Amino acid sequence: MNSTGRQRDQFNRLLQQIRDEVKLLEKKNRELHRENLRLKTTLDSIQKGEHDIFSTVNNQERIILKNQIDRMIERIDYYLEE
Repeated sequence: MNSTGRQRDQFNRLLQQIRDEVKLLEKKNRELHRENLRLKTTLDSIQKGEHDIFSTVNNQERIILKNQIDRMIERIDYYLEE
């Protein structure tokens, strides 16, 4: 009977250790989930703040820029051919 009691005590201690570990892991999981959400929010705000040179230019301005660049290339080509 004494052996059974010791085994039961050992089993209960080990079971409690497992429960404690599960609680710690659940807490860590919640913390990581919160951190992940925070990082996603930060990333979204950074990505929204990024713009390339053409994102703020309307279509008509793009056409004007393209034509200006085309003319500059033609001039360069002309001077290089001379």
